[in-house]
Order: sequence, then C-alpha cells, then structure tokens
Amino acid sequence: MKEIIYKVRSYSEAVDVLDQIQEGYRVILDIENVERTEAQRVIDFLCGGLYIIGGQIQQINSFTYLCVPKAEVEIPDENL
Repeated sequence: MKEIIYKVRSYSEAVDVLDQIQEGYRVILDIENVERTEAQRVIDFLCGGLYIIGGQIQQINSFTYLCVPKAEVEIPDENL
C-alpha cells in the first residue's frame, strides 16, 4: 500500500487528503502547523468522510494521525 505524508496548513486541504485516501493511499496527517480550531475542523471532516467510505483514522500523537482507506485491515491500538 502506498503512503503519503501530508502536512496540512488549512482546512481547505482536507478535501485533498480525503481524495488521496479514496485513491487507496494511506495518509499520515500532520496538523502541527494548523491553528487548533481549524485542525479540529480538519479532523472532524476527515472522520465524517472516512466513515462514509469505510476508512479509519487513528491518532498517533498530538499532531499526527494515520488515515487508511476501506481496503485496509483494522488498526489495533497496541501496534501504535
């Protein structure tokens, strides 16, 4: 599976991230450079989009998330 590291700088980039996930990429999402309220909007948008497409999102640390498409297996917490 192909992976992309995506450093989001604004909420408007959330659609691009979801598009990449729909194309079958695993996305490691870095939201460190986004204002806190805008970062929460990005995460909320991705959670909704991933729910619709059957994907998953897992928080790795305070500013990093792993987003996977439907084709991926479930992400067990103990592996992170």
